[in-house]
Amino acid sequence: MSLINKLYDYYRDKMMKKLITFLFAILALLLASSTAKANNTQVTCLAKAMYFEARGGKPTEQINVGNAILNRTEHDKFPKTICKVVSDRKHAIQFPWYYDGSSVRDYKTYKQIEKRAQDLYSTYVAGSRTDTTNGAVFFHAKTINPRWSYRKVSVNDSLHRYYK
Repeated sequence: MSLINKLYDYYRDKMMKKLITFLFAILALLLASSTAKANNTQVTCLAKAMYFEARGGKPTEQINVGNAILNRTEHDKFPKTICKVVSDRKHAIQFPWYYDGSSVRDYKTYKQIEKRAQDLYSTYVAGSRTDTTNGAVFFHAKTINPRWSYRKVSVNDSLHRYYK
């Protein structure tokens, strides 16, 4: 093999490696962008659930709602994503605000809750979430008494009762 052919092969191989590295970097960016968009959607669903279910409550009560929803994503009988949990119609509509056209009216409160939802979701993804509901997957406002409320109460706060 001549020197020119050897140099040609050497630079061709070097360029191919750079091209492959570049393509993998682009692919990684695209996947990261797609994952970030999916995560943002899940955080939005969690924030809206916390807003519509507990916007008048303390931050700890909003986080309790978020934890109960996250617990559902880890339970065999519920969908595996937050958005699918809040839109689930398998047994009955659990979160009517999702279907009745409710919209955020107090944007300042929503932004505060959205920050809490983001923080909660981050700990959930990292596997370091502290479940403030002791594994609850059901909850209801204290002002009502649904027929399924015979279950053992896991946690009470000033707005809701939580059940496993």
